[in-house]
Amino acid sequence: MQEQLNSIQLQLWIVIVLFAVFAIANVLNYLCLRKKNQAESDEPKFSLMFDMDQIDELIEKSTKHLQIYPNHIDALYFGAKALIVKKQFSEAKKLLERLATLDPTISETIQDMLELCIKNEAS
Repeated sequence: MQEQLNSIQLQLWIVIVLFAVFAIANVLNYLCLRKKNQAESDEPKFSLMFDMDQIDELIEKSTKHLQIYPNHIDALYFGAKALIVKKQFSEAKKLLERLATLDPTISETIQDMLELCIKNEAS
């Protein structure tokens, strides 16, 4: 009888340990997902800033963002648009050229902006 109780007690301890391991793994997974989602939500909303006419803030945030993520498409595109608004054509041209090399499919879309920069950079 005592042997059966010891066996049951051992099985219960195994179940408790496994439950604890799964609970800890679940908490760690939740924390990792939360951190990932928070990082995604911290990304600046460049298009929204442009639409709300926050040009100076957009230039500042896109410049900082490009220091960390130099190939970020939205930061390049909206940063260039904001620079064009501020008539900083040479800087906008650099961003647009970088954007064209990173994503050739967007070349046609940015062609007018690039031509505007080239035309105004010369004058």
